[in-house]
Amino acid sequence: MGGLPLRAIAIATALANFGAAAMWSIMVLFATELLDISEFGFGILLAVAAAGGLLGALTASRLVARFHRRQVMLTAIDVNAATSAAVGLARGPILVGTMLFLTAAAIAVNNVVSRLLRQAIPPARILGRVITGVRVVGLGAAPLGALAGGLLARSAGLRAPFFMAAAAVAAAAYVIAAALTRSRIDDAIASNADLLSD
Repeated sequence: MGGLPLRAIAIATALANFGAAAMWSIMVLFATELLDISEFGFGILLAVAAAGGLLGALTASRLVARFHRRQVMLTAIDVNAATSAAVGLARGPILVGTMLFLTAAAIAVNNVVSRLLRQAIPPARILGRVITGVRVVGLGAAPLGALAGGLLARSAGLRAPFFMAAAAVAAAAYVIAAALTRSRIDDAIASNADLLSD
């Protein structure tokens, strides 16, 4: 029962990590060369993004308590895709900082919900293997994204990787929307709960 939701989470995680790595691999060049932000200013951008990630992590559980996991996850992924593209279009540091704050917050929320689902869906006897498998797939996509982002920046300019990142994250949203219906999530979690109670 949990196979399809877990595969969807693994694929979406890989796509999102690919996009994030493509974007962040050239971020320092984008900020300092294209936007003419100083080294100190770039440090501020990183701090702003970190604050967004912290806020997202702190609010994720409240969002899950109020809304369905699927809704929270999809909204976070959609925000990530939109703000990644917006960074690529931005012309000044204030907009870039705002979008990075929102991007990091969305990534943190998605990560929390994804981990909650990865722990709730599989039976306890295979939980470790499932978590390890998803991590291998997700983390394995990051260096590929960084390489692709660097190559694309060299051939198409420093803004291009942000649009590739947005496309990859949008593809992750499609995977979640298509494969992770409310009923599939609820049935998979209920099935695991039944196994635990037997």
